[in-house]
Order: sequence, then structure tokens, then C-alpha cells
Amino acid sequence: MDVEQKLETGQVTEHTVEQMLLLAERLRESHGGELDDEAIVAVSEATGAPVDYVRIAVSRSSKTKDQTITRKLRGKYLSLGPEERAWVMAGAVGAGAGMAYAFDAKFPQNNGLPMILMILLLVVGFSIIGMRKDSRVATIAGAILGCVGVVSSSLFGLFLGHSSRGDPIYVVLLTVLSAFLGFAIQKVVSRNRTSLGMKDPTEERQDLLRQLNDLRAKLESGKQRLTFLSVDIVGSTRMKAGADPLSVEYTFNEYHRHVERGTTKHGGTVHSTAGDGATCAFDSPMAAWLAAKYIQTGIIEVNTFGNKIGTPILLRCGIHCGDVVAPDVNDVTSVNFAHVIDVAAHLQKVCPEGGIAVSRHAAFEIPGGPSKIGSEQVEVDGEIGYVWLPRTRASLAATGGPPPLPEQA
Repeated sequence: MDVEQKLETGQVTEHTVEQMLLLAERLRESHGGELDDEAIVAVSEATGAPVDYVRIAVSRSSKTKDQTITRKLRGKYLSLGPEERAWVMAGAVGAGAGMAYAFDAKFPQNNGLPMILMILLLVVGFSIIGMRKDSRVATIAGAILGCVGVVSSSLFGLFLGHSSRGDPIYVVLLTVLSAFLGFAIQKVVSRNRTSLGMKDPTEERQDLLRQLNDLRAKLESGKQRLTFLSVDIVGSTRMKAGADPLSVEYTFNEYHRHVERGTTKHGGTVHSTAGDGATCAFDSPMAAWLAAKYIQTGIIEVNTFGNKIGTPILLRCGIHCGDVVAPDVNDVTSVNFAHVIDVAAHLQKVCPEGGIAVSRHAAFEIPGGPSKIGSEQVEVDGEIGYVWLPRTRASLAATGGPPPLPEQA
């Protein structure tokens, strides 16, 4: 089964892979390292996603961050396979060493700094090659380093006007010598990893995998299934226009008290309020459904006795349920960023006036299912919502709107 099929069947989710990559990167940074191939393989094992897909996710994540040249190159480098990365690194080191050698030949009065740089690059390059797990990869990487080094020296020397070191025999000799050095150093390092204080790659990956799973378990300790009810007033700006400020404040306070009363009556909690809208959290879709009906049917009483503006309050409601992770398990208001809340709010926005839009997921957890709610449907964010409307809505539509409020004193 390929990556696309796994994504379609839900075996791999992009969000899960991205979150695990973020955790792996933070773990590496906390130990003074950075995201590498072992970390990518560990993420693959932890999520069940193919390694190639994890590499694609690394490349994508680098594009969503600050678009610096360094970050772009790092993202591209990490998206390559381990063999390609070894060869790219070897080519880069060889090119740098070759340029340093050509610069030293062109300007002999330079205090030896270019040669020091070349030696450092070669030492670093062969050290990294020696840490490869596969001797074949190390041999090829060594050959690339030597070959690119000679070619780079000739080309850069030509650019500087000093081309006496362009003999092709150097390419063959240094390529073979570098390939042998890569092979030999890799064998020595692989046999002496413990004495050199280096972890076995498999052991290192398993250690990171354990840390990832432990950290994910801690982060998901606050995971719980909640239902969110989104309530908002239709045309609140128009209602306030030209109205007495004190009357507006009194009326909207009465409305918010009504929403809070209906929420607590059915075991819920007012999660947040923003302007004229409110988001309420419940343990079950049934509780949210009963609270929404209480709020919608009870708004008539608010309009009759608590509305001092003169324009009736009309509400829209949206309900959706799903898993959320609360930083504080005992405080649902600590949940600030959740897809469940967004869907509930979006259903509310497309719901008819005076109605309640219940998502398909929530509707099937209410006794009686969608048929208990209503036949009218809305759709948003790929989620179908079943719409409940009060029986009085038809009569309101026939008369052109709700009855006028009693005259205010």
C-alpha cells in the first residue's frame, strides 16, 4: 500500500506526522543536536508512516517557517534519503576543500589559512563519512569527496587564473584514494563505536522513539471527548445601531445570563464569550442539544421581559463533538485551539435563524439520531449538519417576522 492509499484509509495523518516531527526536533534541540536521519526513522516507526512520507513532511514544514536560505537548504537536505544526503555532504565538503586548495596555490603569501581550512574540511568530511552505517555508502561518498575536490580545485583555479593543477591523473588518483579512506575509516569507526563514546544507530533510534512516546503520552494525558455549542445573535450590530447604550448593555447582559443559565442547567460550562457570541462545552451531545433547545425556546422570554432595545433577539446555534486535549484536565476553558470548536462555530454561521445545526457526528449520539433533529441539512468544512427549527418558525415566516415586543416603559 503506497503513501496516498494510507492517507486515504486514515492509517497515516499529516497532522500526526507533523506533530511527531515537532516533538522529535524539540527533543534533539534539548540535547544539543538537530533533526537527523535517525530522528526521521524514529518518527516513521512511531506513527506508522512510510519514511519517504516523513521526509516529505520535513520538506513541507520547512516551507511554512521563515523562508531563510539556511532553512530552505536544511529542509531540502533532510528530505533526501540517507545515501543521497551522504553524497551531497561529500560533494559540498569536496568543493569547499578544492576551492581552499586553489586559493592557497594562487596566493602563496596567505599565512597558510586556506590550507588549514582545507584540512579541517577534509577531517570533518571523512569523520562524517566514517559514521555511515553502510560501508558501500561510505566508499562512494569518499570517492565523491575526492573527485569533486580535484575538479573544484581545477575550476576555481581557472577562475583565479591559475590552472597548472588541472592534470586529469589527479582526478583518478584522489578519487580512488578518497574511496579507500572512506571505506577504511567507516570500518574502524563501526568496530570501535563503544570505545569512541558513540551510540549504535539502532540504539539511538530506539532511545528517541521511547522519548517520543513518553512525551506524547504526557501531552495526551488531557485528551477527552467533548461537545461544543456555539451560540450567536443574528444582526447584533444592526440591533445596537441608534439604541440607547444603557438599554443595549442591559439587554445583552440578560441574553448572556440566559445562555449561562441554559448551559449550567444541563451540566455544561461556558467556555468563552466573544462579543455577542458564546461557546459552551458539554460532556455529551445530548446535553448540548437540550441546552441549545432551552436557549432557543427561552429567548422568547428574554425578548419579552429583558429586551430594552425594541428589536427582538434572534439566535443561531451550532453543535459538534470530538476529541480535544486540555492543558488542564479539570478545566475545559483551557482548551483554546481545537478543530471541534471551529466546526461548531462554522455550523452556527450557516444555520438558519432560530435554528440549531447539529453535526452528523453529534447527531448520531443523540437518542433518535438525525431524524430526531430535522430533515433540513447544511454543510461546512466537509461536515453535514442536521437543522432543528422550532414549530413557531413557520408562523413567524408567514407573518413576516416575530411579533412586536411589548412597549417599553
